[in-house]
Amino acid sequence: MKNFENKTKIKKVGKDLRDVIGLFLIIIVLAGVPLIVQDVVKGYREGGWTLFHAISDLVVFPVYSIFLFQLFRFFGRVAKGYLFDAQTVAKLDAAGRWLIAYWFCKSLYVIIATACYPGVMDSQVNNFSLSELLLGFGLILTAWLFREAQELQDEQKLTV
Repeated sequence: MKNFENKTKIKKVGKDLRDVIGLFLIIIVLAGVPLIVQDVVKGYREGGWTLFHAISDLVVFPVYSIFLFQLFRFFGRVAKGYLFDAQTVAKLDAAGRWLIAYWFCKSLYVIIATACYPGVMDSQVNNFSLSELLLGFGLILTAWLFREAQELQDEQKLTV
């Protein structure tokens, strides 16, 4: 009975997290797309730094949105009760990989911008952080642990 209660709690938390991430994703898309379009138009008119910044937004924004979408799909599967199956674990693994891709794009942006526009980027150098990279590797590691646990559980069922 305890196992059933725990699974019910996990499904409820998964549903709540899916709803929060879904709402956040909708807000980001509804607010972010018009701002990016505005930046691209402004960058096209002004050129230089403004254009570079707008182009980087066109790359970084979709990568981060895909990361959030993968998390949304992961928690959607958890909410349905699929805790450790291959598809659920694959969603978590994909979210980690997209977060690492986001870190890479963001870091590349900071490096190139610092080299090309040193006066403008002096205040932005602090944006170069490892938090997204570490979190991405943490998600991939967690997915790997879930995958291994599922394999051990499957082997135990065959043994008994």
